[in-house]
Amino acid sequence: MAASTAYAQVFSNLGMLGGGDSDGDTTKISSVATTSGSSWFSAQFFFSKSYYDTIVNGTPESLGEFTSKWFAAYASSQENIKLG
Repeated sequence: MAASTAYAQVFSNLGMLGGGDSDGDTTKISSVATTSGSSWFSAQFFFSKSYYDTIVNGTPESLGEFTSKWFAAYASSQENIKLG
């Protein structure tokens, strides 16, 4: 998932995720397919405005901070789960 967020930020910086081309096209990507960890990423990317904004408008540093906080929040949600 962390690698997917980094690649998405690179794609954003290259203008592939939008930016309002002169011809009115706002994205260079027309479809997305995911498996495994990238499905976790895509769910956040497509349905969380704050996650999307952090990737598209953020810096590598702000993305790292956001991702660390997201991982910590997810880990804390698993604290009381008992296996077996």
